[in-house]
Amino acid sequence: MAAPAPLNSFFGGLSISIPVHTLTLLNGSVFGISGYVHRATRGSTEAMTAVVGLICGGIMIGLYEGDVLEFTRFSLSNLAASGFLAGLGTKVCATATINSRFTT
Repeated sequence: MAAPAPLNSFFGGLSISIPVHTLTLLNGSVFGISGYVHRATRGSTEAMTAVVGLICGGIMIGLYEGDVLEFTRFSLSNLAASGFLAGLGTKVCATATINSRFTT
């Protein structure tokens, strides 16, 4: 894996505001991967394109870097459970937020 580059990380962090701002203006929400995966499983081609692009981007960076990340510390079941719990928490919080707007 490449050595950390603080300046590149800084500019990468600054540049992420452009797509987040654009998504907020166009869709009314930011890029939450659990929401995109949820919509992709329900047939949204826009969401499916975003998820596939994210996965392909990660694969391309991995091929470019040349080093393979070691996942020896994590089992597939732990990763799947973590993703499920994060998505569930996102759905529960979003539902609670929407419901609290209508009850007050």
